[in-house]
Amino acid sequence: MRGTGADGLFNALVVEVGSSLVEIILGVTIMMGAVSVLMPTMGFTDELRLNYEAKLLAKRLEYVKELSMETDAFMADGYRVYEAAPRVVVQNGGRGYCYRVGNKIRKGWTLPPGVTITCNRGEAMFYVNGEAVNCTFTLTLHNGRSQVIVDRVGRIRIE
Repeated sequence: MRGTGADGLFNALVVEVGSSLVEIILGVTIMMGAVSVLMPTMGFTDELRLNYEAKLLAKRLEYVKELSMETDAFMADGYRVYEAAPRVVVQNGGRGYCYRVGNKIRKGWTLPPGVTITCNRGEAMFYVNGEAVNCTFTLTLHNGRSQVIVDRVGRIRIE
């Protein structure tokens, strides 16, 4: 005797159609795999990826700015030694950037595949009073573009 209500509908679908839980899980797994492979190649994620990388770059620039303002380690005989000042430098042919003090790289970051970075000056350096050298970092991915701009008074903004 066939059940009635929701129980009867479930029994009718499972027993008469012949689908099993294993087949349903296998089908969902294959669909999830296909979507996860295709997702990075879809264009709508490019803008999200660029915005994320631009925000990370802006945070790292803020860190270098604070570091250069709070430390006297880059002073010699009362004068600031600009060659030894902290700076953010584009490296690896636009595949990444690093935080450098003098000639020593303190921390480096590699960008995700497809994302490249350029800078009109090649580096950003901040002075002890928080001012900076004007520079524009441009992040590109396929046809998308995002800019992180550092102005003369040390403001950092994303466009």
